Amino acid sequence: MGSVVYGVAQRMNPVLETWLVAARDLRKNIRSLKGIVMFSIALLGALVSTFKLKKFDEIADDVNKLDPTQLAPLLVMIVGFDGISADLQHRSVRYWASRTRRYSYYAGKFVALWTIVALVTLVMQLIVWGVTILRGEAPAADTLAWGFRFWAASLPITGAWCGIATLVSSLFKAPMLSLLGTCAVFFLLFFTGLIIGKAGDVTFLKYLYPNNFDGWIISAKREQMLEGLGVCLAYIMLTTGVGATIFTQRDV
Repeated sequence: MGSVVYGVAQRMNPVLETWLVAARDLRKNIRSLKGIVMFSIALLGALVSTFKLKKFDEIADDVNKLDPTQLAPLLVMIVGFDGISADLQHRSVRYWASRTRRYSYYAGKFVALWTIVALVTLVMQLIVWGVTILRGEAPAADTLAWGFRFWAASLPITGAWCGIATLVSSLFKAPMLSLLGTCAVFFLLFFTGLIIGKAGDVTFLKYLYPNNFDGWIISAKREQMLEGLGVCLAYIMLTTGVGATIFTQRDV
């Protein structure tokens, strides 16, 4: 009886439960080999963004700077493919299932993934901003102001990708299958939403690819900005809601 009362007492605050799961995942990702890989990608992205290689200049007159949304799917896939599937495989999810609500556990996984990817992209951008300022390409105040604006605009898009990855990860008990599933879903969204939707100008398909909304979110037009934010928020709510519902009903 005492253990039951203890378990119920520990599940009185869903927000605290979500934070505990998220904090544990953040520490695990930063301290692991995965953390080294993530920050290596961020460093590589920053270097590519700030130093124009000669052969790139021969291909195009102007090389666009790499923004956070372009790396977001890759980072999300690397960090999030085994977020829940690894716990299911090793049965460690049962430890949390007896101490937290399942939807709190699921939400914690999503929050952790979103936070770590946002931090990695921020590190990448900080490097870009620093080099830009040191090279005198733009005033420090303008660089930081616009830089943080673009990074903030990338957060809803990153959240949409994290929602998709968390949902896919929760459907598999083997991390490798989760990785393959995440790759397949991301490629399908890329092909239908960007290649067919945007390039082929098929309006309704454009909404399938979160990165299509980066220009909308930073648009000076209030209606377009709100529409871009709304689509990303809908992506987050839909994928998280569906994923949490499925997860609460499955056998772990």
